[in-house]
Amino acid sequence: MSFRTLSLVLMLLTMLACSKAESPDDDMYAVIEGCVTDPSGSPIEHIEVTLEFSKKLKAKTLYTSSNGFFIVGISSTEARRIDSITITLTDLDGEENGGSFSTQKEIILLHEYQEEKQEGPVLLQLDFTMKPVE
Repeated sequence: MSFRTLSLVLMLLTMLACSKAESPDDDMYAVIEGCVTDPSGSPIEHIEVTLEFSKKLKAKTLYTSSNGFFIVGISSTEARRIDSITITLTDLDGEENGGSFSTQKEIILLHEYQEEKQEGPVLLQLDFTMKPVE
């Protein structure tokens, strides 16, 4: 097989694969994002954010960035089965991120956030203020 024929075959295979593949956003139902700050409003990095979902779906754990930001996507398959999300914020590194903060837990009931049917993913903006350990 010549180089030109091989190139053409590879190009056609790539086009076929791309035309049938769904992009990650095609199945995205909800995006949960937020910012974690201290009481003065300064962002806190390296806070562990654990999301536990109702219906025994697998929990998701992530960490805040240097600007205190976190973001996670939930697929439509997962979202159809979720009634609530328990979010736990844990300071794992103590003083290294500007202070020691108490673990915080909050339950989010999704029906409180449901609005009229909209196109595209649902966005939940959840911001948290961590309390220092006393």
